[in-house]
Amino acid sequence: GYLLVVIIIFFLVHIFSVLNFPFQWDTLFIDYLLHTPTLSLLLDEQGAVLSKVIHYFTPSSLYKYTVVYIFICYLLSSVFLYKTLLLSGKLSPEESMMVAVYFSVYPAFTVAYELIMNYYAICYMLFYLALYIFISGMNKAKPWRYILVSGIVFFLSFSLQSLLVFFYAIFSGFILLN
Repeated sequence: GYLLVVIIIFFLVHIFSVLNFPFQWDTLFIDYLLHTPTLSLLLDEQGAVLSKVIHYFTPSSLYKYTVVYIFICYLLSSVFLYKTLLLSGKLSPEESMMVAVYFSVYPAFTVAYELIMNYYAICYMLFYLALYIFISGMNKAKPWRYILVSGIVFFLSFSLQSLLVFFYAIFSGFILLN
């Protein structure tokens, strides 16, 4: 019930950015099509090592689907946040839904449908996936398996250094609540 509400609201808010994408020219998309070493230099400056590998092996014809890829990553982030809040037991289902809805309609997401944002989106989604795995494993018979898997996924999400401070604040907040 509540998860469906979160997904529907996410779709209503973000579908216009997805549908409008063909009419926007992303400067990095143009740089990639015209001059691949420029994009490589930009990714080096960002410290986006994994993103550089992804860009290297992805054919340029797939970059027109970047907006869909980012959309799915942000949607999954909202779903993982809702499930994590629900599993933590600190919030009621209604409160968890309201936090996830607010998270879903955050205005910064609506302007983030550019080629360079796909790496941020995947790291963001991986962080919330790891948090969900970590919290869901706390009530299991052998939590060390979940902690190990969540640690690996956390490590992958930390490959983007600019999000580390943000991730640390959220993770430490969940640790303090438990």
